[in-house]
Amino acid sequence: EYAMKAYNSRSVDFYRQDNEDYLEDVEEEWGFMMNWSESIDGNFLEPYDGMASYLKYSYGYSGGAHGMDALTCRTFDLKTGREIFEEDLFKPGYEDRLTETLRANLLSCIEDHDMLFETEITPSDNFYLTSEGITYIYQRYEIGPYAIGIIKVTVPWKEIQDIIR
Repeated sequence: EYAMKAYNSRSVDFYRQDNEDYLEDVEEEWGFMMNWSESIDGNFLEPYDGMASYLKYSYGYSGGAHGMDALTCRTFDLKTGREIFEEDLFKPGYEDRLTETLRANLLSCIEDHDMLFETEITPSDNFYLTSEGITYIYQRYEIGPYAIGIIKVTVPWKEIQDIIR
């Protein structure tokens, strides 16, 4: 409770300080654009092979055309509590093979390839695990326009069996 109150107080103070001068310029005609909101939600996915992934969804609006959201993930070993990283899951030298498979799966999950800014994506530590496979997350604007949304690309386990530890 203390942490949330402190976070809220700092956030409101920062927003007011950052926008005070601007508000005076736009208050009469555009004051409605000075709305501000922020939300954070999270949950654990069903455990997979002794590991559990935690997904955190955050959304913030601090003026402008639209707010911004983000989906971030962390995966943990359920026995030790230690965070699991990509290199913990795969055999040494996995990078090229995983990247190739990830890129192939990107094209199969996006209907309009022309909208993508980038198709030469690489794996990152923003992933979660399910019984289906490893899913990598790319935020809005990271590889495509805002309109596409947050992009999730799943690499099925069966396609990368040869590089899994």
